[in-house]
Amino acid sequence: MKISGGSDGPARLIERLKSCSNHEEKAKSVRELKNQIIGNRTKKLTYLSHGAAAVVAGMMTGSGGSETDVESREAVLIQCGAVLGSLACGLDAGVEAVVDAGGLPILMELVSSSNEKVADVGARSLKLIYRSKRAPKIDFLRRKNVEFLISLLENSATSSVDLGAQLIAHSCTTPQEQQHLADSGIAKPLAALLLAGCDARDSALKSIAALARNNPKFAEAFVAEGNGAVSPLLIRLLADRRNPRTRLRASICLVNLRRRRNSSRTCLGVDDDDLIEVLVDTIGDDAATSDESAALALCDMIDGSEDPKFIVDRLFDRLKQGSVSQNRMRGIVLALFQICTKLNYSKVIKSKP
Repeated sequence: MKISGGSDGPARLIERLKSCSNHEEKAKSVRELKNQIIGNRTKKLTYLSHGAAAVVAGMMTGSGGSETDVESREAVLIQCGAVLGSLACGLDAGVEAVVDAGGLPILMELVSSSNEKVADVGARSLKLIYRSKRAPKIDFLRRKNVEFLISLLENSATSSVDLGAQLIAHSCTTPQEQQHLADSGIAKPLAALLLAGCDARDSALKSIAALARNNPKFAEAFVAEGNGAVSPLLIRLLADRRNPRTRLRASICLVNLRRRRNSSRTCLGVDDDDLIEVLVDTIGDDAATSDESAALALCDMIDGSEDPKFIVDRLFDRLKQGSVSQNRMRGIVLALFQICTKLNYSKVIKSKP
């Protein structure tokens, strides 16, 4: 029996998906599924319990059909790719279901498609999946994966570049992986993205910050790119108050890049105090949305010769400025917690009013 609005119930729609005999029927049925689950957590969970992830992934690996049927086949891939991304969006159970269904390699294959719409939906869906900590890490010690990453960063499509940055942030977490990517020449495409001023600049900044942290060799290679134009650009971005997220990520990049030398107060043409001011200023900013990143960068500042008390004082100064939003309060407390945990600096906190 049809539910209101003319759509099949979950069990019946899943059975219809399984029995589709041609691409036109598949595209129509999967589109109906997509329209039901987008933005609806309850519907997602219901369809996941009926095995939707496995069914949709299976439809993407079926027979390719004749050469004249390519367009309708691609229409199916676009709808199916969007469904897998939607099932995984904001839902760890959805991520696990898509992974268990073998959806990741299928979506990665879509990203390499010559059809821009197919490639875009693959990249967007993978980006949604790799926001979750449940998504499996990519082994960047394997040459094939590094080549795939570089192809993303060199792609003209913003969605592919964004995906590349997401993969670096998610999977490149050890010094060995950082160094391997540095040795693979990843600095060049990242510097090109940054200097090009394209829409993917924020994604490039995110990748640079992740790779430069505790990695002096990458930092040296990156700063040398672009005939020395990288550092001045990052410094200019610090002053861009219209874009808090860009400003924050530029400051984190400079914090990590400055550690390539034994320099303390000034490095790369920017004073440490300026970096601290930006980090403290952007903590809790709704538009920056990176409390943990800012707090971690402040901790990294302490690894140099920066006085921890100065940073703690600046954080407390923000608290004294009057009304503090809940997000800003949370960010400042998180930063103080991380700093004090790192240094056992409780005496400073106790001495504050």
